Amino acid sequence: TPDNASLNVRLLPAKSAAKEPVPTIIYFPGNCERKAISLPLRITEPCNRVFFDYRGTGDSKGKFTALKDLIVDGDTVVQFVRKELETPDHLIHFYGRSLGGAVAAETKALNANLTGPFVSDRSFASIGKLIKSHLPLGLGHLAAWTVKSHERDVLNAEKALAKMQGEKLIICHKEDKIIPYEASLFYANEKSEEKSTDVTTMLLP
Repeated sequence: TPDNASLNVRLLPAKSAAKEPVPTIIYFPGNCERKAISLPLRITEPCNRVFFDYRGTGDSKGKFTALKDLIVDGDTVVQFVRKELETPDHLIHFYGRSLGGAVAAETKALNANLTGPFVSDRSFASIGKLIKSHLPLGLGHLAAWTVKSHERDVLNAEKALAKMQGEKLIICHKEDKIIPYEASLFYANEKSEEKSTDVTTMLLP
């Protein structure tokens, strides 16, 4: 990374030797996922799959000091996919689960040329809303304000969603124990007065 962290990356290359560039799916892991695990996606067409550990987790090296470090890690993996795999910007796919959904959103929003699809799987709208949803009313607002003022509202998937280009899919489970419905990106998008026409939503039973 630009600040000298070393990320563990696992690459599952496309099985067919297609002459044309194939999509690359970058999987942004959730908070408790380790060792660059593979996501059991049903793949019907040739594609590369890339998994990684954030700094300080799994086999990655480097000290986590702030939420923005996660976005630096995500962008570093995007640059790896661009340069080493030579995947065109429009064929880079973003799939983020839970915490990874917010990191993926912020990372994709950094560059308008990244027009490949984006999937947010049971993620939160912002770190501030997540904190408020898990703490008593007064304490929750105070904690969320502290985080927001300290890191200028880092990991705000709701704002990033409005900046990114390309198709977007938001998945939500209404009974999720980690990401309460009211704190989810799904809920924020449903309540938004400026809903984008390129956002598809899926509410799991």
